[in-house]
Amino acid sequence: CFGMGYVAYSTFAGARLSAAAAPIWVVASTWTTLGLATLAGSAATILLLSRPMLRSYALPVAMGLAAAGCLVSAATDPGAAMTGAILVGLGLAATPALVTAAARSRSSESDYARAFSIATAAMGLGQLAGPVLAGGLADAYGAMAAPLFAAGAYALGATFATIDRRVT
Repeated sequence: CFGMGYVAYSTFAGARLSAAAAPIWVVASTWTTLGLATLAGSAATILLLSRPMLRSYALPVAMGLAAAGCLVSAATDPGAAMTGAILVGLGLAATPALVTAAARSRSSESDYARAFSIATAAMGLGQLAGPVLAGGLADAYGAMAAPLFAAGAYALGATFATIDRRVT
């Protein structure tokens, strides 16, 4: 779900803004904002992983923030683009780190490489499918379909992570 959501968002965010005739400074600022929020999310991940009481909530929250960010970014005004980039960025680097922690905590030392490989392959499949599916939806229903698809993928991931909060 993460691979599909973030690649669908990232692939179409700038194109959608350009199609909405957003000035180039808005498109550039959106990418800068996403990058800065990703850095902040990375720092927050260290804190989340160091506090056992927060770990089980970290992945659903990271995925939920990204889902909300994709929904917000579906609006065409610059404020929505920036707000969406902040929300997506906060969970962008956190999610792979949290999934890695989950794979490590749920497998023996000898099985960890296999568990991590499976998680990586699943993310890769999502990265392949995300742009194809979001692009097809955008072609059929308009540019707003791409961030809505990304939001749905993230929301599905947040739901799965909420159901299974054993992330440690």
